[in-house]
Amino acid sequence: WNRAGVLSYSIYLWHYPIYKFGIDAFHHFRPAASPGWDGPTLAAVAVLSGVIVLFSSMTYRFIEQPFLALKQRLD
Repeated sequence: WNRAGVLSYSIYLWHYPIYKFGIDAFHHFRPAASPGWDGPTLAAVAVLSGVIVLFSSMTYRFIEQPFLALKQRLD
């Protein structure tokens, strides 16, 4: 849970664009998909959730941490 708290802002920033792009792509490649929850839809959401956590981790590591370190040096 601690890691989720650290990544929460990055997750907040990334979740909408990744889900929007991912679900649009899913519907493009599977146009006959039912609007409800089925196996492939659950799998797509699970994969997109993993992508969100990956992007959030990278954003935190390579953008947020350096700026936090710079902020401490300037204080």
